[in-house]
This record gives sequence, C-alpha cells and structure tokens, in this order.
Amino acid sequence: MTTASDSIPTAAEALTHWGYIYRITNTVTGRVYIGIHASKPSETWDGYQGSGTYLKQEQNSYGPESFTKDFVEWVESEPEAVTVEAKHISAALRSGPCYNSNNAYSVEAVAPDALFHSFAFKASFRPTRRLNSLVKSLVRQQRDADSLEEKHRLQRSIEAHLLALNLKRLRQATTQRKDRKP
Repeated sequence: MTTASDSIPTAAEALTHWGYIYRITNTVTGRVYIGIHASKPSETWDGYQGSGTYLKQEQNSYGPESFTKDFVEWVESEPEAVTVEAKHISAALRSGPCYNSNNAYSVEAVAPDALFHSFAFKASFRPTRRLNSLVKSLVRQQRDADSLEEKHRLQRSIEAHLLALNLKRLRQATTQRKDRKP
C-alpha cells in the first residue's frame, strides 16, 4: 500500500487528536473505503490498513501494492468521528462503488435511505452504552450547531443511532443475547 508522503500524519500530530478519518482506494477498480482510526502511540501510519470485510478480501486478492491510503481529516472525539465518517461515506457512495456498502460489489451508487439503514444496522452491533453515549453527544452537538443545515445533518445521525438502538433491542429480545461485558 502506498501513501502520498505530504499527507501522512506524523506520530506527534496523531497524539494531539482523538483520531482521524482515512480513505483507502483500490487503484485497479477505483473502489474506496472510508474509515475511522483512533490514534495510538505505538502504531505507525502504515500499520493500520482498514478493517472492512470486502476491503480485506480484495487486499488479499489484488495485493497491497494495488491500494493507496490517504489522510482525510482529524477528529477530536468518537461521536465526531462517527458523524464525520458518515458524511464522507455518503459522499463516496453517491460517487460510485464503495467498500462501506453492504453490497460493495454493486456498480451503482447507493440510495441515501439504503445508506441510512445500512449504517444503522452496522451501528446496532456496538455496545448499548456506547450507542447511548453517542446519541447524547450528537444531541448536544445539534443543540450547539450554528446552521440549520448542520442541525439537519446531526438530526439524521441521531435518527440512525436511535434506529440502531431499536434494532439492537429487537435482536436481543429475539436471541436472548446481551452485550458482552467489557
């Protein structure tokens, strides 16, 4: 995997932020993966190569030389990271095929409602306490937002996380399985 040297965050920069958003691109197919990564003192930029199932399958098939990793932006908290990641995934899905889709091998862009439900389903596997914390943080961000557009975007993220909580409750009621203890 290659990176553009002028866009690689330094270890010192990484430690001043909660984490970052990154983009991995398959240079053969053009398909992208958008991800969040929390900064860790012991980890180098090239040490983390994404975690998506489809992405990993294609990294094994095409080889690491067929992928590039680019820094997108810094984030200061997990709730901010989830919101910013969703914004970048939405943009990537509108522009073409993306590993973040549940149907990553589709050649068509994903409709916004499909992305909303896909995100909620994926988020429903997070621990309940973490989901509740994210919802509270997003509500605070929405209350403090300056623009109507930002309030609207945060409302959509809140709704997705509330749907995730409901999906989690339904799954737990059906399977009688609870969150694992941390």
